[in-house]
Amino acid sequence: MSDLPRNENPLPSTASAPLDVYRLFYELPFIGMAVCAPAGRQLQQVNQALCDLLGFPREVLLQRSWAELGHPDELAGDHALFDAIGRGERDGYTRDTRLLRADGAVVHATVNVQAVRGARGEVQRILTTVSDISARVEAEREARRAAALLKHLGRQVPGVIYQFQLHPDGRSCFPFASEAIREIYEVSPEDVRDDATTVFSRIHADDLAAVARSIEESSRTLTPWEADYRVVLPLRGLRWLRGSARPERLDHGSTVWHGYITDITERQQAREALIESEQRFRIQIENATEAIVVFDAATGRFIDANGNAEQLFGLSRAALLEGGVLEVSPAVQPNGIPSAKLSFETVDRALAGEAQTFEWTHRHVDGREFPCEVRLIRLPFDGRTLVRGSVLDISERKRAAAQLLRLEAAIESSI
Repeated sequence: MSDLPRNENPLPSTASAPLDVYRLFYELPFIGMAVCAPAGRQLQQVNQALCDLLGFPREVLLQRSWAELGHPDELAGDHALFDAIGRGERDGYTRDTRLLRADGAVVHATVNVQAVRGARGEVQRILTTVSDISARVEAEREARRAAALLKHLGRQVPGVIYQFQLHPDGRSCFPFASEAIREIYEVSPEDVRDDATTVFSRIHADDLAAVARSIEESSRTLTPWEADYRVVLPLRGLRWLRGSARPERLDHGSTVWHGYITDITERQQAREALIESEQRFRIQIENATEAIVVFDAATGRFIDANGNAEQLFGLSRAALLEGGVLEVSPAVQPNGIPSAKLSFETVDRALAGEAQTFEWTHRHVDGREFPCEVRLIRLPFDGRTLVRGSVLDISERKRAAAQLLRLEAAIESSI
């Protein structure tokens, strides 16, 4: 509620001026008007707009006092101000209040009450104008409800919900930001409501230009804005953020984005650790003395192979990754068991955590078959079920063993 004294007097301060002099202004259709007696608050004249607003016929309304039209919760404040005018202590006031219609409904209104004084300064009558603000009050109530809902939703979202506005002259601000901006940028919503400079000062120097370009491009094309970038915060230091928003152009040329920003530092650190792990894994594979293949149990295909494996099977890495164990094995192993059945059994044991070392016959791309010693171990990696296979060609070992057996047999036969 507001209580603003008014010194200007809308009507001439002549005691002899009849009410009909003001008829043209008085009967304006869009604002309620009434003339009241200084004492007793009795209504002396009302216009049709006020009758329509309050739902009373003119003759009924003229039988009532101003006090009978107010909401019970507003009477004390209204009466104190009205009576102060009647006593000549003030010239007028403007106040948001509540009135009651004939059917009991509440009307939210702005009332402007002014004293009409005579030649000697005495208060002869009181002129009141009434503007219906029910629609505005309801809109404000809805806006408060929407703001409360948005605030509640903002607490549930893992990040800051925001509006970002870019003006044609380059100025920018956050007209709305949820409370999470205190954590994301270490600023309050009020800090950036009119100026986003503080936020941009937090962006990492190496990422600032790219972020600015992406915003300009989104504004120019009105395409969604998305970016991963770093910020340096006063308290928490270096953090990774991910932003996503949709733009719209306003009539005066500004662009407003509606979106959210989340902290992805832990995800980014995990990603960097994964990349580092992959690099170490790659170095280990490439520098191994034997052929190394990595087998994905879910797809039945190789997902990695080193240079020794390419030489062993006579296939490029790309060609190896198009197949799996069965593509580099004969249909049946020397013991008469199909390669498919035997490979599944050994892989299942490896996945169960049993280290598997066994002989296996592989096939070169030229069709030549050769014996190998294979070691399988389970390799948990990035949520996938992998098996690492170390493959060693033991053809020479087999030939040496066979030659030794023949030599031993010859010696025994000679003896």
